[in-house]
Amino acid sequence: MGLSTSTGRRSYGFPNQDSVPHIALLGSGGGERALVAMLGSIQQLVKEGLFDTLLYIGGISGSTWAMASLYSGEDLRTGVDQIIATMQGPGVPLDKIVAWLDDRTEETTFSLTDIWAVLISTQIMKQLDLRHLSGDANRSATNPYPIYSTVERECTSDKPENGHWFEISPHESGLTDMDWFIKTAHLGSRFCAGKLVEEKPEMDVLKLQGICGSALADGQTIIHHLLRLRGAEFGDIPTQAHLIYVAIDHILNLIKRTTTDPELLAILEKLQEKLKEIIESGHINLLKTSSLEEGKTVCQENNTLLIEELELCCENLQSVNHSKCYLLWKLLKLLPPLLKKWEWGNTNNFLYCSHDANIPSPLCSKEIFYLIDAGLWMNVPYPPFLGAKRDIDLIIAPDFSAGEVFETLTLAKKYALDKGKPFPKIDDQIKKEKDWPKDCYVFEGKEKEPTIVYMPLFNRANCRDAKELQAKMKKFCTLQFPYNNDMMNELLDIARDNIKRNKTILVQEMEKAIQRRSRRSSTHIRVEMSLVANVFLKVMDATVI
Repeated sequence: MGLSTSTGRRSYGFPNQDSVPHIALLGSGGGERALVAMLGSIQQLVKEGLFDTLLYIGGISGSTWAMASLYSGEDLRTGVDQIIATMQGPGVPLDKIVAWLDDRTEETTFSLTDIWAVLISTQIMKQLDLRHLSGDANRSATNPYPIYSTVERECTSDKPENGHWFEISPHESGLTDMDWFIKTAHLGSRFCAGKLVEEKPEMDVLKLQGICGSALADGQTIIHHLLRLRGAEFGDIPTQAHLIYVAIDHILNLIKRTTTDPELLAILEKLQEKLKEIIESGHINLLKTSSLEEGKTVCQENNTLLIEELELCCENLQSVNHSKCYLLWKLLKLLPPLLKKWEWGNTNNFLYCSHDANIPSPLCSKEIFYLIDAGLWMNVPYPPFLGAKRDIDLIIAPDFSAGEVFETLTLAKKYALDKGKPFPKIDDQIKKEKDWPKDCYVFEGKEKEPTIVYMPLFNRANCRDAKELQAKMKKFCTLQFPYNNDMMNELLDIARDNIKRNKTILVQEMEKAIQRRSRRSSTHIRVEMSLVANVFLKVMDATVI
């Protein structure tokens, strides 16, 4: 029950395995935009008869919300329709939200992620998904195998090649590049020196969604990205006040969707107005500062004022004799102490006190580590699908990111070079098309390199020019959620059309993958790779013309 590396697990052989290509669908991050577009893409793959060719589905940030909901049903081929119907229905009542949080407040790993998770899931996905991911280990063998991607915060930086990618699957969870894994059922349990010392309940899928989608968790990195996008230099002035404001504001907006009570809505809106005044005043004061120390002081004062205002609101709610106000008070009172610590994704560290010299000190010296959204490092989850472990032939990568088109490919290429992983050639000339890209690009792999079919969400096929593309991205911006039903349906149609238009290319690349796989020497297929191997050839016979 201790630690294991993936090289020690059994592998199984299957008939015709040499001609069954390993195909992965990788969904990017992008909040609700990624969630809806991922659902639309999968829905069209099912309609085109291509879904059963997939061996894996990999997700990051918003696309993992789609994955988690998709795997809540037995048949992924019919599940998307039900997910969309649920998302367009009413949210989960506030009392159920508070009850879920009440069950977790006594846990030592309780953090902002728990609050973020339950509000995102109940107000966007409109459900409380209390399943355990390890329960999917013995599900239908015709479903693609899911891999969820996060990063471990302690050892990350703004360079993805220096971060420690953390993958979570039904069977195992661990550090991708260091090849240290435990059973997913034991993720969150207490370990010491590689030994399981206290078994804890496995996190539910609801919290998993919060961990994967916690883009606000890493303050320095998100501010770095925001400053870089506007051409500013990244300095050392802390900007946690801005993140606290964003986090509170989004949480309040989500809470407002749980009620139609005018008294509660008025209280929340008044709080939002006051918080906005504080942050705007803080901006003005920062502009007047003349030194780094003055800037730090102003930011700390902003932090304090924001949290004090939230605490004052909680005091006022407590004095109101109203059962609905009581529930709101119970929820809001959890925030101030968590915001002060600014902890996300707290998880018991299974590497604690490990003696392996290859494990970085921060990863074995602390009982808790932090799993957070990996989208700010690389917004398509390439790392788990590069190299010999999963031996991928073809990656289908619809990109729903808000960042620069092709950026995820550039980052993945740098990552692969640093880690010694095979990656196809990316012609830098394509960057000239970044402002108005085509709807599909094929980067062909050779020997061990996977072929990548890269598909930007907004492109020349659905936008007249670069100006319209930017307008679409603004309309479906990452932090604007939840979308209304009209926006959701429009985005679903865009994602479906991208797959439909490019079916011929996808089929051609699948055929090439079959040929490549057949030419290669016989290999062993691992336990998780067996999930669709027995149906792939039949599917291709029915699909490929």
